[in-house]
Amino acid sequence: MKIIIQPRIILIVLCITLASMFTACKKDKNEKQAEGIVLNTGSPAADGCGWLILMNNTMYSPDNLPASFMQDSLRVKVRYNNLSTRFSCGMIANNGFPQVHINNISKK
Repeated sequence: MKIIIQPRIILIVLCITLASMFTACKKDKNEKQAEGIVLNTGSPAADGCGWLILMNNTMYSPDNLPASFMQDSLRVKVRYNNLSTRFSCGMIANNGFPQVHINNISKK
């Protein structure tokens, strides 16, 4: 018995494979990278602002800081996206800190 592979099927499989490779390798254009310092500003229940990250002379409130990085004065490298929200706390409740979503974080 002889198996015949039609060229159309090969072309379709090749197109699907190439399309999946290009979509899997897309980088987030809005993602930023910076070095920073994790700071514990105290519990929000006691007028503190919790865990913040100082990057590029701006304090940010991460929405997903891993517990293993909750160390005061820890130097880190962060890949993140800016969020449209602000975190209000303590004495600066009317303006707050810009929030970020951490995509990747590592110790420096």
